[in-house]
Amino acid sequence: LPPTPYGLQRIGAVALSMCQQAVGPSTKYMIWALVGVGILALILPAGVLQHSAGDKDLMAPLTMTAVASLAYITPMTAIVQVSSMFQHGNSIGASFTLLVMGTGVNLGLILWSLREFGGRKTGSWITLLTMVVLCISYGINGPLHPKGVQAADHTHAFDGYCNPFAWGTDSSFTVAVRLIREALSVDALFAGLCGGVMILVGLGFAKFDSRNRAMQYLTKVKPINQTSRDIVLPNWVVASVSLIGLVVLSIVGCYVYYPDTREVRKELAELQADLNSAVAGKEWDNAGFLIPQQKDWAHKLVVGRYLRGQDWNRFQNMRKKVFLSKLEMLMHACEEQDVEEALMWNYEARIAYRRFMESIGSPTEQ
Repeated sequence: LPPTPYGLQRIGAVALSMCQQAVGPSTKYMIWALVGVGILALILPAGVLQHSAGDKDLMAPLTMTAVASLAYITPMTAIVQVSSMFQHGNSIGASFTLLVMGTGVNLGLILWSLREFGGRKTGSWITLLTMVVLCISYGINGPLHPKGVQAADHTHAFDGYCNPFAWGTDSSFTVAVRLIREALSVDALFAGLCGGVMILVGLGFAKFDSRNRAMQYLTKVKPINQTSRDIVLPNWVVASVSLIGLVVLSIVGCYVYYPDTREVRKELAELQADLNSAVAGKEWDNAGFLIPQQKDWAHKLVVGRYLRGQDWNRFQNMRKKVFLSKLEMLMHACEEQDVEEALMWNYEARIAYRRFMESIGSPTEQ
């Protein structure tokens, strides 16, 4: 955009530019990137990648290269998955490949490169990138493998790239509803609403303002008005306020995201009751939805107590690990829909949960 006057004109120009970009040339490549995710889910059966990232599997980096090149992964998602792979002793080479190829390459980027540079240059670039990534992956696979970590025999980190519906089951509708419930968080709904409004505004201006007169008006430099109330702040003021505001909001966000012990105990108690009902009623999908939430709240408990200066000793940490291990076994039993195993591990999880709560004291002490 051309130089834009300070004040409301610049704010309006930025907002209008965002709406125009939401329906601009880049949008179709974003859609193609999402289509790549759909292609993966179409060709990869449910759970097929659970045994494709073992630390002893020499094909793990190659498999991850093929999968991650079509996947559309945000940096935060990739970092969480990579840390999970380190924690569970999966292939370090595969995790590096996921980090680079998953966040750096997708179907939309490949199609854009084909249009801009042609097939020869795009093919050379992808080939060179793949060779470099694979060389590094196989080079670091052994030296960077965490010592003392018992390698997991399988992983659920890549289930999101596969077909969510298992063959031979009639619970596809239930699974779809569960996945939608997991995706419809408050921040996702707000972001979707904002994105939808931007798309509608962009389409409206594209149809009724084909000459882009609104942008020309907003970017038009007007004569300096001595009585204007617009204040041009120095760069150091803007940078200081932004930095301080970021730090303050980050601290507030930590305390909001990691509530106090009483709140966590309340959430865990409700989830435990719902989980007992789900296992007793053989509601496997509901149980699979509740167990990860319990794990998440258990981790939040530790961070919340640390932020508030409360004690957290080795005994409490051991109780938490036992509780999480029982939940993990219960998760496997629910996935296999083994009634006897599920009831047994649910009983073990209840005992571990009670002992975990006893180790952090009574609610009146918090």
